[in-house]
Amino acid sequence: SSPRLEPPRPSQRFDWRQSLAMANRTDTQADTVHGTNPQYLVDRIIRNKIYNDAYWKEFCFGLTTESLIDEVVKLDYVGGTYGGRRRPAKFLCLFLKLLQIQPDEDVVLEYIKQPDLKYLRALGAAYYRISQSHMNVYQTLEPLYADYRKLRYRDMNGKLSVIHMDEFIDWLFNEKTVCDVTMPGLPKREMLETTLDLPPYESVLEDDLEELDELEPPPVAPEGGSGSGGGFQGEDEAAPLSSGVWRAAGETGASKPSAFCNGEETAMYMTGFTSVFSSSRSNRPCAVFLFQGLALDTPGKFVFGCWFSCALGVAIEGALAVGRRVPVTTFATGGVKMFLHALTLSLGYALMLLVMVYSVEITASAILGLCIGRLLFGALLGGSAPMALGPLEDEKRTPCCLD
Repeated sequence: SSPRLEPPRPSQRFDWRQSLAMANRTDTQADTVHGTNPQYLVDRIIRNKIYNDAYWKEFCFGLTTESLIDEVVKLDYVGGTYGGRRRPAKFLCLFLKLLQIQPDEDVVLEYIKQPDLKYLRALGAAYYRISQSHMNVYQTLEPLYADYRKLRYRDMNGKLSVIHMDEFIDWLFNEKTVCDVTMPGLPKREMLETTLDLPPYESVLEDDLEELDELEPPPVAPEGGSGSGGGFQGEDEAAPLSSGVWRAAGETGASKPSAFCNGEETAMYMTGFTSVFSSSRSNRPCAVFLFQGLALDTPGKFVFGCWFSCALGVAIEGALAVGRRVPVTTFATGGVKMFLHALTLSLGYALMLLVMVYSVEITASAILGLCIGRLLFGALLGGSAPMALGPLEDEKRTPCCLD
């Protein structure tokens, strides 16, 4: 008779849960990084998303330092998690795989220094930034600022955009989180130069700047120039240039300097109340009269601004006085009272903005207009007649704010 097959013992049965757990474990020969398991440098929530992702289970299982390059070749963008379910990008999965297998430093340096695969360089730079000492990070990654190749970046919304390699390296140095991975703290370069003898940073543009300085011809002094040194343009030669400069400045909203103000525009004097009769008025900015481009840069314009502020105060008191005398008996009179109320508010806020310029003359003109308006409209509308409002309610009304 044929031998009877025995069922497998429980200890010999395949446990897929145990197999997956072993696939997610860090290499037993790996060293701790910053005092912890290398994989713990990625947040636990992100790690669990990676472990449950189909790409991790199918393509990252059993990867080595050599076979990982084959997967990096297929990458077409860098990124962290994206979409509504926060799915991890392939770049992030391979980054965690590097933390899991912990390749030798020489291997990572080859990833970074090779010139052909830009996404392999980005992956190696991100791993090197999170796993190496501060001195090595500065000395190894700073030369990558000279790499201007384009990379595609996928943000958390899943939108793709174009960045550059030097921009990605700058993120590794300065951002707290890159591709949903929290970067360890990095001290300032000046501190390492002082304490750990880190050599000063040399920009890759220094040689180009030196060549430009050598190619630039020295300035030649004009023969007919005026002045003691002879190297500056005379007034007649400088006049066309200055007029052109101020013509361009006028197109951008600036005013031409004069003895009245310095040509710059401001809506508020930040140093407090200023008078046009001060000795330093030629050095102060020109006040803007409510709207951009309406600068009080001449004495005539400034006098008009003071007159307008006074007239505005008179108009506000007139609107207040008429509004007090309009009874709300019909729908039409209610509409008139509402219009007067809106008019008073608009004029009051405009006058408030003029006072906030902090010009002594404009503020005094506004107060003078309010006083004239109170006196004038109080007499015209019968100052001795009883008011429509009580005295307390009337006192609550101010030119810019009505309760």
